[in-house]
Amino acid sequence: MTVHLTCNNCGATFQRLRQPTHAGYVYCSRKCANRFSVKLRRSDTVDIVCDGCGKIFQRLRHLIGYKNNYCSHSCYSLNKVKYPLTKLCIICGSCFPRNIHSKRDTCSGICTGKLRSLSRKGKTRPRKGGPTVSKICENCNSSFLVHPCRSHIARFCNDICRLKWFSHHQPTGELHPYWTGGKSGYYGPTWKSARKSALERDSFRCRICEKQSQTKRVSIHHIIPFKKFGLHRHSEANQLSNLISLCQSCHMKVERGSIHILTPIWTSYLVSL
Repeated sequence: MTVHLTCNNCGATFQRLRQPTHAGYVYCSRKCANRFSVKLRRSDTVDIVCDGCGKIFQRLRHLIGYKNNYCSHSCYSLNKVKYPLTKLCIICGSCFPRNIHSKRDTCSGICTGKLRSLSRKGKTRPRKGGPTVSKICENCNSSFLVHPCRSHIARFCNDICRLKWFSHHQPTGELHPYWTGGKSGYYGPTWKSARKSALERDSFRCRICEKQSQTKRVSIHHIIPFKKFGLHRHSEANQLSNLISLCQSCHMKVERGSIHILTPIWTSYLVSL
């Protein structure tokens, strides 16, 4: 059995299988129900007194208690209190203004940083709690505590001691096992003419990426390193077949070994090794 009903929101007539059991409002759709509930909320107002100017104005009932009781934005801006409370900083002890809804315990960012450093020091710091092992610094002979998981690798109390120890005990120069002779800035009396000839041969272009640039931006690379020849054999090292024009980017990649130059002179050199 269907019943003809009228929507309380739009006034349209619609049919329903049975009459609603509750004695409330009737809607033809959920959309109308939502719109009508908004209308009811907007029409449910209460007279209240403005805290700033004393004027009586109307406010929605559901907003009372969630907002300040001011009649307008101008009244609110004139009478609001930005920092109604003051509190003592737990780090420096100075008094600072604090908003009523704020939970800050420090007066500035500096004190906040100090508070965080204090709260994360010692056993409360992550991965620093639990048992510790005492070690002797190899540089200053002072004792320091480390976590048991680092007891087999910890040798110094701080980075300063570590750097000082390595500066005195680590071999440098010719004493280092990976020493290859160092870098010489002088390539003999034939270097300038050989460099100019290599640049003109390659038309001031990088032989790898074919980038053309100015003379200062293109460098000349020794395919077989100059230190393999020595200064007394500079004429052999500065042969045109042993020189190649490279840009700064490709030159760094060749020096680091990420790019290998496959030329006949380099191949014959590798075979002779």
